[in-house]
Amino acid sequence: MENQDAPRILFVDDEPEFLSGIEAMLRSRYQVSTALSGVEGIRRIEKEGPFPVVVSDLKMPLMDGVEFLKQVRRLDPGSVRILLTGKADTPAAMDAVNEGNIFRFLGKPCPPPLMAKAIEDALEQFRIVTLDRRLLERKLEELSKLFLHAERLSTLGTLAGGVGHELTNIASAFSMLMDLLQMKFSECDLLDQGSLDQLNVVLDHVKLHARHLVELGRPIQDRCDLYDLRELVSDTLELLKLTGKTKYINVRLSLPKELVLVEVNRTHIEQVLINLVGNAADAVMEVSHERRNVEVTVKIENGQACCEIKDKGPGIPAEKMEKIFEPYFTTKPSGRGTGLGLPVVRQIIESYKGNLGVESQAGAGARFRFRLPLRRADG
Repeated sequence: MENQDAPRILFVDDEPEFLSGIEAMLRSRYQVSTALSGVEGIRRIEKEGPFPVVVSDLKMPLMDGVEFLKQVRRLDPGSVRILLTGKADTPAAMDAVNEGNIFRFLGKPCPPPLMAKAIEDALEQFRIVTLDRRLLERKLEELSKLFLHAERLSTLGTLAGGVGHELTNIASAFSMLMDLLQMKFSECDLLDQGSLDQLNVVLDHVKLHARHLVELGRPIQDRCDLYDLRELVSDTLELLKLTGKTKYINVRLSLPKELVLVEVNRTHIEQVLINLVGNAADAVMEVSHERRNVEVTVKIENGQACCEIKDKGPGIPAEKMEKIFEPYFTTKPSGRGTGLGLPVVRQIIESYKGNLGVESQAGAGARFRFRLPLRRADG
């Protein structure tokens, strides 16, 4: 009788007798699933997965074990993959190991003690990777919370330096952890490299904002460079998605084909976008699910670079429109806003000789639009 809490193992082999023997040998310790081909194995993973450990024979019709385990890696990079092979097929198995498609290969027939030991090693590897991934997720959540509140705290001058130093320390520890994980699992490729790359992007943003916080209050020269506004907006929306700010809403991004060059400090424009898109996200959470849409549009208009953020939230009552750019005025519940975001946004935009406008009606959503001087690629 199978233990429903036991680890789940998938065996794929075109020999029914082998699968029956494996199931009889291991079912007292694991939940064993079997498939007679790579195609059937893929179906099982899509329907019943993920499986912590997947074991496959090399020689099978239609789809061999190497190709099957490549597909498993694509479907679930976290699965630990083992390949069974005869002596004559050892070079192919070694190639699969070197390509990062499998954790280990075993000779066939494989003695039961060796099979049991390999599965335990694979499960231990899975537990380590899962634990480290969860640790990464917790650290990212901590960083995200600090990052999204950085602007709010930075306006409180005396606290900004301390927050910046603390954020720098956390980012350094997180960076060391990521380097360690990449070194530790580079050979078996159990961590999804795409996810690690995204985390590195977030980490770079956190470090940049931490430096900005530390420097607040000092006489600094903000460096301005030429940026494509389309790229700044896309990157910031991806950051907000990673941090969960836009998790429960639909963000529609519209970009022109041509370059939209602006000469700005990247951190400042990210701060503007985080405020405006974050406010729009908060607004649509107050309406029915089908109206939880935020439209972000970048375009060239009247010779200026323009970015528009439109939501279908409850809108801003007419009597409050004149106050929204006043410091400390907020329409959010107590504890959720300082009333400093929009005044800072307007100050930033105007510092680049741009302008910020808003259109809204109660019950009909709001549209914020900022314009910046458009630069030419040739200067």
